[in-house]
Amino acid sequence: MPIGGALIISCNMVIHYKQKIEFALSLNEFGDQCTSLRVVPTPSKCTPVALDRAVCAALSNDTVLLGACDGEL
Repeated sequence: MPIGGALIISCNMVIHYKQKIEFALSLNEFGDQCTSLRVVPTPSKCTPVALDRAVCAALSNDTVLLGACDGEL
């Protein structure tokens, strides 16, 4: 079974690439506008999030914790 992949964290999206599978989670209206990826749009009941100046910590091989600049996890 292949392993690996890349987790890309930007201000507007969280993107996961693993071989030929790509998944993107939009965090705000700017991420919703991306047309080159299969994007899960920002849920309408959620407050938009921006990950500028975010802190990322790997808790294990398959778990990542993100902290926004305002301290929200």
